[in-house]
Amino acid sequence: CGRRGALLALSVLLALSAGPAWAEDAAANAVDPDASLPPWLRNTNNAADEPALDAIGKGDNATVVKAVEEKIDSNKEARVALTNLVIYPDTRAGQRQQIGIKNMGANAIDLAGWRLTNKEGNDTGYVFGENPKCRHMKTVLPSKGTAEYLTAQSAKHMACTLNFTISRGETLKLLDSEGMLKANLKLDFSGTGEYKLSPEGTNYWYIPNSKDKTLMETLDKLGHFKHFTAML
Repeated sequence: CGRRGALLALSVLLALSAGPAWAEDAAANAVDPDASLPPWLRNTNNAADEPALDAIGKGDNATVVKAVEEKIDSNKEARVALTNLVIYPDTRAGQRQQIGIKNMGANAIDLAGWRLTNKEGNDTGYVFGENPKCRHMKTVLPSKGTAEYLTAQSAKHMACTLNFTISRGETLKLLDSEGMLKANLKLDFSGTGEYKLSPEGTNYWYIPNSKDKTLMETLDKLGHFKHFTAML
C-alpha cells in the first residue's frame, strides 16, 4: 500500500510539472499556427505581420516620393527673364505675337498669382492662374524651362491668351504674387521675327522667321549657329 501511494504521488508531480510546458506550447500554437512546422514550410505572410509591413511600406514610399519631387523656389529665390518675344509676327508663316518667360534658376518656379503688365498704368495686366477657364495654361516652369504665352492679338482664335497686346516702346514688367518686380524689359525691337535671350542672358538674338530658309540656315548666316547648338 505504501509503495502504491508513493507511485501515485510521483505521477501527480510529473503531471503538474508538465502542465505549464504544454500550456505554453498551446499558447504558441494559438498565436502562430505554423510554429510547430519546419522553417521552410512556415507561412511568412501572416496576417499579424501585414499591418506592420504595410505601414512601413507606405511610410518609406511617401518619403521617397517626397524626396524626388522637384523643389519649387520661393518668390524671393525665383530668377526669371523675358524671352522668345514676337512683337511683329509674320502672319503669312503662321507666326503669332507672344511673350516667353524663362526660369533662370536651378529649381522649378510657380507663376500662379504672378502678374505681367505691358505699360505704366496697366495695374491689372494678366494674372497667371486666375482664369478658371485656363487651368491648362502652364504656370510651373522647371529649371531653365521656358513657357510662351500668346497675346490678346490671338484672342479671336484662342480661348486662353494674355489680356493685352504688345508694341515697340512699351515696357514689360513681371511681378510675383507678393508684388515684387522680377523682370523688366523695354520692347525696343522692330524686326519681324523672334527675339530670344542669349545663353549668357546679356543680350537678345534676332531670329527672322523666313519661309525660304530653315532656322539652322538662318542662324548659320547670322553667325549664331554654334551658340544656338550649345543652347539646345
